[in-house]
Amino acid sequence: MARLLRRCALPLLIASLGWGLARAELDCSSYGSTYDPPPRGAPPDAVKLKDAGFVRAKDGSAVQMKAISWFGVNDNGTAKVESLWSGGDAAALDVATIAYQLRAHGFNALRLPFTFADLRAPVKKAWERQGCGKVTLGSGGTAPGSTGAAAAPAGGQGGAAACSWYLPDSSPLDRYLWSLQWFVANGFYVLAEFRPAGPDATARNGAAFVDAWKWLWRRAACLPNFREDLAGRVFVDLMGDPDAAGHRWEAVAEPDGGVVPGLTELYLAAMDALWADTPERAVFFVEGAGQGGDDRWGSGFDTDKATIAVNEFSDPNPFFKALLKKPYRAAVVVCPHVYDNAAPPPALDAGLPPPGDGHGHGGQAPPRAAPWPAGPGPIKVMDTTFGYLARDGYCADKDCQRFPVAVGEFTSRLANAPRLAELNAFAAQLAEEGVEYGGVGTWRFWGFEDGGRAGASAGGSPGAS
Repeated sequence: MARLLRRCALPLLIASLGWGLARAELDCSSYGSTYDPPPRGAPPDAVKLKDAGFVRAKDGSAVQMKAISWFGVNDNGTAKVESLWSGGDAAALDVATIAYQLRAHGFNALRLPFTFADLRAPVKKAWERQGCGKVTLGSGGTAPGSTGAAAAPAGGQGGAAACSWYLPDSSPLDRYLWSLQWFVANGFYVLAEFRPAGPDATARNGAAFVDAWKWLWRRAACLPNFREDLAGRVFVDLMGDPDAAGHRWEAVAEPDGGVVPGLTELYLAAMDALWADTPERAVFFVEGAGQGGDDRWGSGFDTDKATIAVNEFSDPNPFFKALLKKPYRAAVVVCPHVYDNAAPPPALDAGLPPPGDGHGHGGQAPPRAAPWPAGPGPIKVMDTTFGYLARDGYCADKDCQRFPVAVGEFTSRLANAPRLAELNAFAAQLAEEGVEYGGVGTWRFWGFEDGGRAGASAGGSPGAS
C-alpha cells in the first residue's frame, strides 16, 4: 500500500505553517519512488527565516544550526572522499552509526553534497560485498537527546553484516533521497548541495542547471512525507564552491569560445523555478564567487563599488538588485566560506575597506586599506565582506532586505596561540556575541573526516580537519 501511494499523483497543497498562506499544486504522478522510506523518527522543528535568522515556524523561537559536511552518499564512482565503499568499519561507513556519532558530537545539521552526474549514474552496489567491522562508540561525549531512527536493522543482506546494507539499491537518486529522509528522521536539518566535480558539467549551461535542480527538487517535494517532515528542514544549496568551477557573478568567456554562466543568471533562474513548484516551502543557500580565490571560495559578497573596482572583484550588485524584486527574497541565506579562520586569509588581510563603510551605511572607504592587526581585525573584515548583509541588509532605491548569514565552511587545526585567539574571536561571532559585527548564528564545519570520526564537537572546540 505504501508503494502504491507513492506512485499515485500527490498534489501538494501548501498551507499555512507560519510561512503565510499560499497554495500551489505540483503534479507528482511522474515521480513515484521505488524504495521503502526509513522510519519517521523524530524530525526537528520546521524553521523559517525571520529578521536575518532561523526561527521555529511554530513559535518564532531562534534556531542555531551547527552543521558538518559529509560526502558519504555522493560517491558513485567519481573518487569522492569518505564514500560508503572505501573500506573500513561502521564508524566510517554505516549511515546509522554515522548519524549517531554526529548527534553525539552536538551537530544538528548536515551538508550532503552531490553531483547530478552521480545521481543519474547506474547504481554502484559495492557495499553489499564488503564486511562492516563493528565498533564500540565512545562514552566521552554527550549522548543525543533522541536517536530517532538511528537504530539500523541488525545484520545485513543474506545474513552477512555489511555497512549501510539497508540503503536503497534502486538508483543513486533513491539512495540520496532516502538519506535526506534518514537524517531528518534523526533530528538533523539537511542542506542538499550541488557541488560541481569530475565530469559533471551541469552548471556550464544555464538551462541544464535549472532543469537538473527541478528534476531533483520535484522528486524531493513529491516524497510522501515532504509537507509533514521535510519542508522547513531540507534546504537548497544551489552550488558549492563556485569559484572552484570557474564561476563569477557575471558570465565568463573561455579561450575556446565557450561561456561559463554567471551566478546571477544561474541562481535567479533556479530559484524562480523551484519557488514556482513549492512556493513558501523552499529556503535557498547561495555562495558567492570572484573575490579572492582559493582562500575565499564561496565568499564574494562585498558590494562596495570602490573595493570591487580596485581589486577587480566580481560584482554581486546585479544579483542583489534583482533579488529584491523576487517573491523569495526573504527565503535566501548568504553562505560564505571562511578560510583560514585561525588567521586572516591573505585575501582578507589586505585591500579591503575599514568596517562599516562602503555599503551605504557610512562614508566611502578608501581602497587598499592597510592590513588588519591581530585581534578583532579579521572579524571586522568579515563584517565588511558579508556580515553587513545580516546586520543592515542590502539596499537599493530605499528598499532593504536583511539576509541570514550561514558560514558555509570553516575549520582550524588549532596549531598555536594566535590561531586559538583568532578562532575564539571567530567563535564569538558565530555565537552571535559580536552583535556589532552582524553576528552569525549558523555554520558548517569541514568536515566529517577520514575514519568516520568528526573533526569537531559542536559543543566544544574543533579539532584538526
